[in-house]
Amino acid sequence: MAKASLNVTIPPGMKAGQEIQAVSPDGTVVQATIPKGMKPGQTFQVQYTPVAPSAPSSGNGSGFGAGTRLCEMYSGGDLMILAALVVVGFALPVLLKNGGGLLNFLSTYVVPIVCAGLAIAYDWDTKGPTVALKSTLAAAAIAWLIVVPLGVVTHSLLHYFTSVLLVASCLALCFAALVSFGVAGGFLAFLIMILFVMFGGVLTWLISGPLGTAVAFMGAFFCMRVFFSLLSRGPLHPATWPDVNVVKPESEEYRTQSDSFLSSCEPWAHKYDFDLRIKKIYRIDRAAPNQSQAPSAEGGRQLFHGTPWEAAMGIVCDGFRLPQHPGMFGRGIYFADCPLKSWRYCFQSKSMAETLPRLTGTGGYILMCWVDLGKTRQEKEAKPELKGYNRSSWMNWFTGHRHAYDSVQGLTEEDGGALRVPEYIVYDPKQVRLAYLFEVEKLDRGQPVA
Repeated sequence: MAKASLNVTIPPGMKAGQEIQAVSPDGTVVQATIPKGMKPGQTFQVQYTPVAPSAPSSGNGSGFGAGTRLCEMYSGGDLMILAALVVVGFALPVLLKNGGGLLNFLSTYVVPIVCAGLAIAYDWDTKGPTVALKSTLAAAAIAWLIVVPLGVVTHSLLHYFTSVLLVASCLALCFAALVSFGVAGGFLAFLIMILFVMFGGVLTWLISGPLGTAVAFMGAFFCMRVFFSLLSRGPLHPATWPDVNVVKPESEEYRTQSDSFLSSCEPWAHKYDFDLRIKKIYRIDRAAPNQSQAPSAEGGRQLFHGTPWEAAMGIVCDGFRLPQHPGMFGRGIYFADCPLKSWRYCFQSKSMAETLPRLTGTGGYILMCWVDLGKTRQEKEAKPELKGYNRSSWMNWFTGHRHAYDSVQGLTEEDGGALRVPEYIVYDPKQVRLAYLFEVEKLDRGQPVA
């Protein structure tokens, strides 16, 4: 196919040698390197081969799309095992004669189901449908198997100790009332005894039944959730995620992306005492489900986003989601042009960053994305109240969109800001297009990165 030409205008904040992405009129995404001597606002020409636009992904972030991806990620054997765990957990109390009666049914079955539903709903909202259905559902099924049959064994023992504890507490309160208030205390002790007789049985059932089951289930679920979050990284590596493919180390694509990644570290390497080594590169062959279109030619910039592996799976499968709590510059999606800065967000804590790679044999995950920054607002200090600019607001339309912005750039100390390395924040997931996922490991300064 014949080559075509595309004029690319360099957006503000970029300089010669950096990678930039542009979109041609026919929808072809073109990646180019800014030539030497070029400055923001100037235009250069790049040659490309037009290709037919790819068909839109069937995933759309809905429950149906999540169910489709779940079927892709779970094998038939996996689904049969989960179903068997639930069936066994349901059947054992019945076989052992502890499943009859309304109260037993509530404490044995309904409480774990409600707890599991709340946990899945929380992960669905914060991490995406795929993570909720893949990891959370499996953790809930195993916790169900542990707790529901175990309740048959522990129910009587817990009921006995609860009764003893309540009787002891009642007697202690009566004695304290008599000692402290004399005759009036005797009347108060009599009331306490009446309340115990009336409600002691209900309290015993609550503590040994629903409350005890809920505590036991959440404890077992938490342990299983930690297991799936930390120790199942190997079986759930990115190559098993939908539309993710391993880039072969001997390919030209691998060399190009590796060089681009490592060169992005160089401008800010003097700010850090470590380097990063690439272990694997994965290509993401579709946009995120909530991505309506590729970034515009004016603002497509290569940026990096470090995140724990499970969050990376949710982002790749379901798209970026705005966080529940504001960061330094509000509830946005945070990026850096330096992968060294992104490394600190690959793990929940510094201790995990040191322990998990040795325990699991895998590194941290850094997403490379093309981000449409559009019009950028620069900030020197933290402003957690920022939430993006609403261009559709009638007031903003009436004022001619004065002070409108599409992204925020946190400035470095050299530019009068508070950051060591600049940050870039967008408040709309549609401004981001996923491109590659890098698995990297941390190296002490001086070790070879290749």
